[in-house]
Amino acid sequence: MIYAELGAMGCPVQVGTAPELPEGKVEIPAATIADAWGLMLVSGEWMPRPVLAAPVMSGLTVMLPDAPEGTTIEATQGSSITTVTGAAITVPAAGGYWIEVTPPLPTMPMRFRAELA
Repeated sequence: MIYAELGAMGCPVQVGTAPELPEGKVEIPAATIADAWGLMLVSGEWMPRPVLAAPVMSGLTVMLPDAPEGTTIEATQGSSITTVTGAAITVPAAGGYWIEVTPPLPTMPMRFRAELA
């Protein structure tokens, strides 16, 4: 069985598998551990967590049009890291970046590779 420890807003903060339900955990109806992270418990029912729409890239900017207030975006290229709070990030130079988006709960975080020019 797949189980979870739930945190704020019924979102998993720890997910695992065990033959029997560990104390203090809840069984989560997911086929895989990866699927379990995408669920939240709302009023006793499992629901999918909200996800952000696909990012829009223009020049050196990555925009997340539906990012909720309080979203943090981090762009990493080698040892260079640019971090902003908001719905868009502009990087200092063209190239390949790992973009990590951390919205407030319950929205799912996302991570992707972007080639910006």
